[in-house]
Amino acid sequence: GGGTVVPKKTKVTDVHVAQVPVVVKRAMEFAEHRAADTAGVSAKKNLSELDQLKQQMRALKDTQASAIKKQAKDTKIIMQFEQKYSIQDEIELGSGLTAVVKLCVDNVTRKEYAVKIISKANSSLDVDVFREEINIMAKMRHENVICMVDYYETSEFIYIVQELAYGGELFDRILDQKQFSEKDAMNLTKQMLSALRYMHAKGIVHRDLKPENLLYSSFDNDASLKISDFGFAKDTTGGVNLSEQLGTQGYAAPEVFSGRPYDAKCDIWSLGVIVYILLCGLPPFIDLDEEDQANALNRPFWTYVNQMQQVQDKQVEFNGEVWKAISKDAKEFLTSALQIDAKKRASAEELLKHSWITGKNHTDSNLIAAVTEAVPVTLDRPQGFVRARFEKPVSRPTAS
Repeated sequence: GGGTVVPKKTKVTDVHVAQVPVVVKRAMEFAEHRAADTAGVSAKKNLSELDQLKQQMRALKDTQASAIKKQAKDTKIIMQFEQKYSIQDEIELGSGLTAVVKLCVDNVTRKEYAVKIISKANSSLDVDVFREEINIMAKMRHENVICMVDYYETSEFIYIVQELAYGGELFDRILDQKQFSEKDAMNLTKQMLSALRYMHAKGIVHRDLKPENLLYSSFDNDASLKISDFGFAKDTTGGVNLSEQLGTQGYAAPEVFSGRPYDAKCDIWSLGVIVYILLCGLPPFIDLDEEDQANALNRPFWTYVNQMQQVQDKQVEFNGEVWKAISKDAKEFLTSALQIDAKKRASAEELLKHSWITGKNHTDSNLIAAVTEAVPVTLDRPQGFVRARFEKPVSRPTAS
């Protein structure tokens, strides 16, 4: 899938040196037949032409030598990769316009990893965009972040070997469970906040935090939750300003599309939206009292955002029966995370100290059941966790 072909091992002997052009052959003949010509002006003219032909021949040889050198370098890099890892071609973990993600195995430890193979030829983006993602991943080592393990680059491909999180996406995993409580939601939130505090302390802003980018490390009950996909991430150390309007509609913060500079607080808004959905099954700022709730979900999310930008003191609301089973601490936590004004929005450090995270006032209600009763069965996901109707990528680059 994705149109990317993993390059086979190449041998230097496979490189065919181009046939010497006719122009070079003519140069040799020219030298032989004209060597005896000693006529003054004519000889100088002939020697000048001969010099030009010799220069062309030298340039041709240099080009051929450069091509052979590049192939030799690529071959060496590919051999280094294959000495350490074996790609399982039959197992594709994901694909996009410019890259394919495959399973690979360490040849010594037999540990499994994911390898993202980026085709430079298929990419409309500058290679530096991918190198920025690589540099960001190289800076991070955290339990709740997908970390880069290795990196290789040839003239045609970039190989990023990274941790394999095979436990599934956040919402899919929850929907497979029969029990999901407020305490479960809090524990997941704590892991996300731990990762964000770590990233933000290093000046890294994710900018595309959403359920698909939250993966479980394994299928174990105590598996950790990990933030993945740093294609939109930015390293802001050194005073870099964020102004690009990108992200996923429904999770991107209002200020991202305001045209003004923004900061790491945009990740906190995204986290707030995710936690809100974890607790009630619907996104914030959706009116649960409308007769046709399905149509409410289909309305453009940013109609609500536009209203919020005009009313800066608007607060997130907790309407509906489902919120009666949720603690006051949880609601106060969400109010702090979903402040329209980014300056009033809490940081990851502050939210980790919030009473909802540090305390024990969590309800034991089964949220799966509560949400199922609150949301009509006409939705794509009758259990309540909306995704297909809610998410719309915005300004998504083809980096994945």
